[in-house]
Amino acid sequence: MMMRSLLAGSLVAVGLLAGCTRGEAARAASCTDNVLNGSETDVDCGGSCSPCADGKRCSATADCGSGVCTGGICQSPTCTDGVKNGTETAVDCGGSCSKQCTDGTGCEGPGDCASGVCLEKVCQVPSCTDGVKNGSETAVDCGGS
Repeated sequence: MMMRSLLAGSLVAVGLLAGCTRGEAARAASCTDNVLNGSETDVDCGGSCSPCADGKRCSATADCGSGVCTGGICQSPTCTDGVKNGTETAVDCGGSCSKQCTDGTGCEGPGDCASGVCLEKVCQVPSCTDGVKNGSETAVDCGGS
């Protein structure tokens, strides 16, 4: 009887060390358990979980919502990071960036494009019929080449 009592006490002690209480199974890692576990790179983000916010730990660009992991930390989007992120409409241009996007890249409006023409969310090549003074034109859709 004493051996059984010692064995039962040892099993309870092992369960407590593993984070279990009597009758409770060990919990699997999850992306919502407020614990850094599983493949996460920071608490409940990165790895197989959703991307991490700026300032959180990372091991790859996919771990970060911004798509920028430098020195193991997710970085805030910038207009020079080589990634389409933040409010940019294409890589490092449009949106809140001062640089306008080149022809063939993404846009939300004419202000995002160097040509001043955004059609179907793509910056267009200047033409003599686009209603904008652009390219080599000296006035709207006339002059120049």
